Amino acid sequence: MARLREEVDGVVAKHRTSPSQSCADVLGTLTIEEWESEFPLIDLALRETIRFCLPGATFRKNMSGRDIPIGESGEVVPNGAYAIFLVEDSLFGDWYTEKMKWNPSRYFEENAEDKKVPHAYMGWGSGRHPCRKYITNHHLARSPSGVSCLYHPH
Repeated sequence: MARLREEVDGVVAKHRTSPSQSCADVLGTLTIEEWESEFPLIDLALRETIRFCLPGATFRKNMSGRDIPIGESGEVVPNGAYAIFLVEDSLFGDWYTEKMKWNPSRYFEENAEDKKVPHAYMGWGSGRHPCRKYITNHHLARSPSGVSCLYHPH
């Protein structure tokens, strides 16, 4: 928490234009690019928080025109069928050390626990169209691929 506070205080000090500006006023003037580039620790803390708060299932329809093998299991997702995936299987996978402990440092480059297996972290989406980079100040954005992303700031 102290490191996160130092990060915020540093950004506020860097962008403050007058002593009368409140922290909220300074933060309200930042561009989306500044939010994304100047808060690396907050980004990691959000990733870890989302890992704990994103239960449920996701599903996709196989529209490939062929059956898709499921790894080496010998089973397939038939063409036209839905595959359902429990998000918890990824967010609390065995590749995470102390997976029930809140620990943003698991995403530091030297640890990279979220990169040990494909799609290990699905908090911002995964695959071809993750929505995280397309969040704007209006909280609703359309990525270049046309995928809409909704973000609630609170």
